[in-house]
Amino acid sequence: FFFSKFLTKLLTMTMMRMTEGPNIATLTASPQQLTSDPLLKLLVHTLLRKSNKAFTLTLQKSNKKPSLILYHSTHHATLLKQRNAMLRALCGTFAALKPLMDANCEIKSQIHFWMSLSGTLSEDFLSDLDAHLSNCAFVANTAMASLADLDLYFSLAKLWSNNKNDNK
Repeated sequence: FFFSKFLTKLLTMTMMRMTEGPNIATLTASPQQLTSDPLLKLLVHTLLRKSNKAFTLTLQKSNKKPSLILYHSTHHATLLKQRNAMLRALCGTFAALKPLMDANCEIKSQIHFWMSLSGTLSEDFLSDLDAHLSNCAFVANTAMASLADLDLYFSLAKLWSNNKNDNK
């Protein structure tokens, strides 16, 4: 609850103050959409805390499906609407988030793989995940947590929370 109010206040403040530097990306989402996706909320919060005049993430309030526009130059931009693509693009674009996306192509493919599975948590998947993690500390076999680890964490936390509420 507190973080939701804080994020809404940040969104309002950000729309007014983050227009000084070059606009690298525009994220369009409602405060409800940001609070319902804890990983997206975490990445946006991190970027807002690390923001400076050298780059800008502009937030636009909208009740439409979330989207992200990445500006490559004055004349070229990419529109992303798929959640995982938006998350990976944020991590690949902003230096504050780059450690979550390793530059190694093999690691990136593992991150993509595990993120694609995080939405389909089943008993078989959980068994496979448990077996996989018995040989490594993080799912993408990285030295530190990656975007895929965070995505799986929040998906598992939501599943656990839902199961806990169902048992009441």
